[in-house]
Amino acid sequence: MKQENTIIAKNPTAYHNYEILEKYEAGIVLFGTEIKSIRQGKVNLKDSYASIDKNGEGYTKSYEPNSSNVVGVYSTSYGVILGGEEDVSLEENLKTCIPIGISGRVPVKVIGQAHIGDLITSSEIQGVGRVQNSALHGTIIGKCLENKETDDIGLVKILIMLS
Repeated sequence: MKQENTIIAKNPTAYHNYEILEKYEAGIVLFGTEIKSIRQGKVNLKDSYASIDKNGEGYTKSYEPNSSNVVGVYSTSYGVILGGEEDVSLEENLKTCIPIGISGRVPVKVIGQAHIGDLITSSEIQGVGRVQNSALHGTIIGKCLENKETDDIGLVKILIMLS
C-alpha cells in the first residue's frame, strides 16, 4: 500500500523574502527530540537551507556525528568551489557556492579539546568537527596538526584525510 506524503511544515517567510522558481523534494534524518517536536506541531525552518549546484546536486554542512557522507571541509582555505561557474569571478562564485578543501592543510572549527595527531570527524553541530580517535573507516575528515586546550568551538589546522 502506498503511503501518502503529508506536509508537516511550510516556510512562509521564504515565499515572502524570495521568488521561488523551482521546488525540490528533500528527505532529512530526524532524531528522537526532533520527531517528538514534529508530532507536537513544533517545527522551525527559520535557519534551514540547502545549496543546489548547477548539476542539481545538493550540499550542506554536516550535523551528523561521524558521518560517512562528508565530501570535503568547509574552510577559508579551500581548493574547490562546489557548484562554481568557470566564466564567473571568484567573488561571485563565493556568494552562492560552497568553498571546500578536499586535501592539504586547512583550518576547521572543532568543539572540545584537540591534540596533535587526533582524528577529526563530523559532530552534531552543523559545520563543526570533533575528536574521535576510535572513528570508523569512512568517517574520518582529517588529522589534527595543532593543540586546542579549550572545550568550546575553536579553529585548528588539520590535514584532510577523507576516508
